[in-house]
Amino acid sequence: MNLNLSLREIEYVLAVYQENSFTAAAEKLYISQPSLSQAIKKVEENLGYTVFIRSKKGLRLSEEGRCFVEACMRIRKNMKDCETEINDLNTLNSGRLAIGMPFHLGEFVAPPTVSVFRKRYPGVELSLIEQNSSELETSLQRGEIDIAAMPLPLNDPSLNFIPLQTGSLFVVMSADDPHCRFVYTDEKGQECIDLRDLEDASFIVGQPGQRIRKVAEMLLDQAGIKPEILVRSRSIKTIISLASVGMGVAIAPDLYIPKDGPVHEKKVCRISSARDYPWIIGAAYAGDAYLSNAARQFLSVMTDIVPKLRLS
Repeated sequence: MNLNLSLREIEYVLAVYQENSFTAAAEKLYISQPSLSQAIKKVEENLGYTVFIRSKKGLRLSEEGRCFVEACMRIRKNMKDCETEINDLNTLNSGRLAIGMPFHLGEFVAPPTVSVFRKRYPGVELSLIEQNSSELETSLQRGEIDIAAMPLPLNDPSLNFIPLQTGSLFVVMSADDPHCRFVYTDEKGQECIDLRDLEDASFIVGQPGQRIRKVAEMLLDQAGIKPEILVRSRSIKTIISLASVGMGVAIAPDLYIPKDGPVHEKKVCRISSARDYPWIIGAAYAGDAYLSNAARQFLSVMTDIVPKLRLS
């Protein structure tokens, strides 16, 4: 076994693993597919075992390959941490920072935070990555992004999380939806509804991997409801708007529900069983990663700005 591999060869292996395709990995790396295949073949020959098992169903890692890929990911992370620490010596006159955000949240969080950070540290190269929450967690674990603005709950307990805004979960439906008859006023004068009264409703939900989808499924499961899903949408705006015009029922955080504007007449009521599931958004970062000076400064900007934002 010859482990005298270059960082480029390690990046090639990781690209094939992450893309699960030689063709897609070659495009990502800006090299030809035959060149990439030859490079991986050379790596496997040096290692003395097969990393990627090729079949008609696609690629999969061998047992040895899985161990090797995990080692490659650790090497890349260590190199990134080393690069970050060295860049810190330049007192933010240079360096790179990758920030991840979900699509809807990024619309509100990115403009004020990025603009303030850029004015303070114009020498830092800033990348904004938009993904759903599950994808953001994976990117944090892989060291592909430094910080993610995202909601709880986290799938990975090893991630650090700084809460920045807290809201509540509400049911949104048309004002003339027949389920409005189940709405009641609680002791605080707030309109509420028990999710169990919506067992025959059709729901409008987010796409798999989005936190709004996960939280809605948790609440419905707690209520003993297997929902009929009428529409799936990546856009929380679309979900709320469709519910407002009578296309179904949606579960949404009050932080995202418009208080005014062109949305049709809608009924918005607190979920009586959702008090243990507040909607919390904040900043997440890998627990075992070196947090650069640039990342710490961006966290400071987020901590100052995000709690004051109106997200709807």
